[in-house]
Amino acid sequence: RAYKQFLAGVRAGRSPRLIVTGRPGAGKTVLLDHLQRALEEVPGLTVRRLGLEGDVAGVLALASSGTSWAGQAAAQAEAARRALPQAPGVLLVRVTADLRFGGEMPRSPDGSLTPAAWAAEHLLRRAPPGVA
Repeated sequence: RAYKQFLAGVRAGRSPRLIVTGRPGAGKTVLLDHLQRALEEVPGLTVRRLGLEGDVAGVLALASSGTSWAGQAAAQAEAARRALPQAPGVLLVRVTADLRFGGEMPRSPDGSLTPAAWAAEHLLRRAPPGVA
């Protein structure tokens, strides 16, 4: 049902947001695979898929930021911003609990974040209008 609603929303020109959680083997990656295949058939739509597991400094092109907490938090936020597709677009992301940036935990200016909280803040909430 979530698959059909999300896909219908994108095809109708809306920017639905969907978070799927579950235990290993529940089918989250299979859902992403099916969504990606279906969305790639939508004309004019940019589909970007990210696998954020382990150290993602290379995946997100993390810039060197020194050792300060604020500097690392800013570099992580900027790397996430660059990963967002242009509108109209869809960002499909798989985030795992072992997410790290150059060996460092996900950060915000106020402290450390869980990988899920970091992704929700930097990829979901900050996605520009027109990006599902």
